[in-house]
Amino acid sequence: MPSNPVLDLLARHYPDASSVLSGIAQIQAKLTLPRPVTHVISDIHGEHAKLRHVINNSSGDIRALIDVIFGDILTDSAKQELLAYLYYPVEKMQMNRSQLADKSERLALTKRILRQQFILVQYLASEQPRDALLKLIPDDHELLFLALLDELAYDRDHSYVDSILDALSDYNQDTKAVHMASRLVRNLSISDIVVAGDLADRGERV
Repeated sequence: MPSNPVLDLLARHYPDASSVLSGIAQIQAKLTLPRPVTHVISDIHGEHAKLRHVINNSSGDIRALIDVIFGDILTDSAKQELLAYLYYPVEKMQMNRSQLADKSERLALTKRILRQQFILVQYLASEQPRDALLKLIPDDHELLFLALLDELAYDRDHSYVDSILDALSDYNQDTKAVHMASRLVRNLSISDIVVAGDLADRGERV
């Protein structure tokens, strides 16, 4: 009997009945979760700056999410600061480079912003399967990011995460974690981006 390429490929991932049943159960479980968000954008016309802002703020979803989650916990200025780090982390850090030049101030800010970011990550990740979250976490930040999630989930003290960030700060890599966390929040909030029509520039603005 000739081999079936499709069945041969499936057999690599599901070599026995137990793994097949496990795969079926996993797919059925995923169907109970909310449908991932698809971001549809049209009429761009070469407006790269505006396009980047729309993508970074997830069409306003991130701002609305911060209002829901943090409510009166954060002041309006603290919310604006968090939004700035979520939308434009690199630019925001450059604006604050004099403050970030001081290691102790940089660490304090990094720890505060990261923990706020991961409250958002925890909320967004609760609506997605674990494997989807793990695929979005960069390998070089997996230890730190999973530790931040465990800190929230198990109400751990801050010493473990703080020790990781203290070590990263010795090599000026602590602020990079804020950048990567911003990207993670955006990727969790929007699953796919579809650009529909009118992509090209129409010429100079007058």
